[in-house]
Amino acid sequence: MAHIYIGNKSQVDPEVLGVVSTLNDEYWAFAEFNAAGRNVDWFIAKASTDEPSVLIMTELKRISRPLRGAFDGIWERQDDDGKWEEIIPANSSDRNYYWQAVNATNALAQWLWNNQARFLHDHSIDKPLDFRIWPDLLLLGPESVQHRLPYRPDSGFGMWFQSLEKWIQHVRAWRPRHGVTLSFGELESLAEALDLERCESPVFTFDPPKTGPAPAPVEIEGFFGWLLQLDQRVANLERELAQQQRHPAADRSKD
Repeated sequence: MAHIYIGNKSQVDPEVLGVVSTLNDEYWAFAEFNAAGRNVDWFIAKASTDEPSVLIMTELKRISRPLRGAFDGIWERQDDDGKWEEIIPANSSDRNYYWQAVNATNALAQWLWNNQARFLHDHSIDKPLDFRIWPDLLLLGPESVQHRLPYRPDSGFGMWFQSLEKWIQHVRAWRPRHGVTLSFGELESLAEALDLERCESPVFTFDPPKTGPAPAPVEIEGFFGWLLQLDQRVANLERELAQQQRHPAADRSKD
């Protein structure tokens, strides 16, 4: 299981959390934290000793209506009446969701370089660009929603995905050619430097919102969901066996 560390639990998407949990223990996932004035949804790193570490920043958006737009322009969202309305980002430098991912990635890379003494062991990085982080945009929503976007950014830097399965396959397959090499110990120190809490349990519960009814707990899907179901079945069998021992059958045959 991946090593998962979380900042703001109330913002973590349980479906993404469940899929990230299926990564092996070479991977470290840092979720919902702030760095250099930017919120980071997911930052995934792979520990390594002899090759550049995988470093992927993923901006997550839950989208229920189609999007359209160009790589470098303002994107639009279709409303319920079929009309298109511009998506105005909170930060004017973002332009669209892709640039939000890129700008968050650059801010995170700058933070890692500036704070490297807090997590690197016995070496240092001279240039900020040596922290090469790949930006992903993950657009999740109903399968019926078809976005009108380019296949990928014109610059070739980063990608966007509309499938959680394809995104996690990309994370597993990604092999950077250049960048820093981060060990298990250094990634553990990074979690400490970011002041994140380790996620130990396969069941993730959202913190209650300030207003409105509290959402029901959400179980992580996949392998851990299967384990929970297995545990429940065993508990049911144990209860049935206990009931049979307390109430033996009246017509039991004699020896």
